[in-house]
Amino acid sequence: EFVLQESSDEIEAMQPLQMYFPPSEYKKKIKISTRCYIAGALETLLSDLNPPLTKRERSWFETHPQFKHILHMPRDKNHKLQGMWMLLLRTACTEKEKEAWFVVNGVPIRYSIKEHALISGLDCHNYPVEFAGSGSQMGKMDFVDKYFKKG
Repeated sequence: EFVLQESSDEIEAMQPLQMYFPPSEYKKKIKISTRCYIAGALETLLSDLNPPLTKRERSWFETHPQFKHILHMPRDKNHKLQGMWMLLLRTACTEKEKEAWFVVNGVPIRYSIKEHALISGLDCHNYPVEFAGSGSQMGKMDFVDKYFKKG
């Protein structure tokens, strides 16, 4: 009979050298609010842009796997952000630019584009061919330039 025994040499995750926020921040009581509402952002995207989306652009947002589930969800005007705040308080300092690390109950947790794709359902892959740039350019900025002008 095989019995699995726990080893005294269990592998433990390496702890971060420091956290972004000092311990004094953890006990503060705050009321979190934001003026950036998902429902408002979607309303702007679909109805209030100047110039408005073309039929082709709107169709792309409504049918592409990356956005269609967001655009067809009920629009709740009161999303709560307390969970995000509690997670941000536990952000660990690292030298990695493409990952965020949080320490929850002593366990380091990675949050990168891979985890974001899994949690959000967003398609975090290459641009569709018709929106991709040529050569070494990753993507055209025509859409951004058209709708997100500076000033």
